[in-house]
Amino acid sequence: PSQDTLAELQQWLSSSVDLPFAGTAARRVLPHGPENAAVMLLTDAPTLEDASAGQPIGGDSWLLAIRMLAAIGIKANEAYSASLSSFYAPGSRMGEKDREACAEVARRHIALVKPKRLVLLGDGPCVALLGKRLVAARGKVHHVEGVRAVATFHPRQLIQNSANKAYAWKDLLLLMEDDA
Repeated sequence: PSQDTLAELQQWLSSSVDLPFAGTAARRVLPHGPENAAVMLLTDAPTLEDASAGQPIGGDSWLLAIRMLAAIGIKANEAYSASLSSFYAPGSRMGEKDREACAEVARRHIALVKPKRLVLLGDGPCVALLGKRLVAARGKVHHVEGVRAVATFHPRQLIQNSANKAYAWKDLLLLMEDDA
C-alpha cells in the first residue's frame, strides 16, 4: 500500500477491489479506533459474527476483548481494532500469497496507526507478522514496525476454552510491562 496517512489507508481498505478475498460473496469488515491508540488489536480474517457486527472483533468476543482491555487499564475507545483480511469470505483459506499480501497491508496499517502497544490475536497474525504460530510466539515480547507486541489467544478461543484465560492474562501483563 502506498497510502501516506491512516485516513488514506482506511479509505483504500473500504473501497479497493485489489485486496485478498475481495469478491462478490465477501463482506467487507473495516478497522476502527483512534490513531496513536493505546493498543492495537490485530486479528485473523473476520468470522460471520465479526462481519455481522461490522467490526474486526464482534459479538461475545468483542465483549470479552473490552473486559480484557479494561483489566489492563485501557478503555475500548482507546484501542484500534483491525484484522489481517478486510473481508469475511465464507469458505476461503488463506494461502501463502494471500498471507504475504495481508502481512504487507498489516505492517503499513501498524505504521500509520502508531499504537503504543500491539496485540496479535491468534495464529493468523503471528504467522503473517512473526513467521511462527501462536504457541511459539506467546510469552515473549516482539517488535513489529517498532511497536512492542505480544501474541495471545483470540477472545473467541478464550470463550471456547476458558482454561487459556490465565495464559492470556500473563500475555497482557507482559504487554504492559515497561520497556527495560
